[in-house]
Amino acid sequence: MKKNIYVLLTLSYLFLANISISYATPIATNYDFRNGNSTLYNSINFAENSVGLTVTAFMKNDLNEWLRVQGGIAGVFHGSTGLGTQLGLGNDSNMLDGASNNLGNDRDEGLLFSFTDEVSLTHIDFANFSSRDDFNLEVDGVNTLVKHRETNSSGFTEDEYYFPDYIGTSFMIWSETSTSSFYIQDISISHDSNPIPIPATFLLVSSGFMLLLGSARRRKSLSQG
Repeated sequence: MKKNIYVLLTLSYLFLANISISYATPIATNYDFRNGNSTLYNSINFAENSVGLTVTAFMKNDLNEWLRVQGGIAGVFHGSTGLGTQLGLGNDSNMLDGASNNLGNDRDEGLLFSFTDEVSLTHIDFANFSSRDDFNLEVDGVNTLVKHRETNSSGFTEDEYYFPDYIGTSFMIWSETSTSSFYIQDISISHDSNPIPIPATFLLVSSGFMLLLGSARRRKSLSQG
């Protein structure tokens, strides 16, 4: 009987160890925004590999505060090139535009990417991104990159950016420079796989152990009687 108990405990340990390994295995996920039909949304939702994503549009006011952009002629623009922002003010384009000031029709614009789980942002691919463009990145409300731009060995501006470990649930990508205007074509994240609930596993293992222990006690009681 003792041998059976040791076998059960050993198998349980190996099973739980395997769960921990699978839980820590990251999954790479890409959200491609290039299939839009030139429509405006108050917010737009996506889902890949069980991770939900909501995108909303914002602009800066004259006090340098973020205001939500939404309504019939304003919001998140989803076109064949990717995602942008339409303010519905003046002759504003559907791209993410920067501003020389935040007065009148001229405003800094941003898109907020909110995930249902904590993720690691690994890649952003821009469209219409040139030497006149740069971008800002906030992670969970904290300024992480400011007026960021990279060039390749030939001096041309890159339109794809890879990141090591920007971890959070919300990422604001926005344009500040008055010469900047671009779309967000796709982004990639890394996140943990969904684990088997460990409390339920412990309950299963402990139940089997208690059954074996109870059986051993009954046999011992009978032998003594």
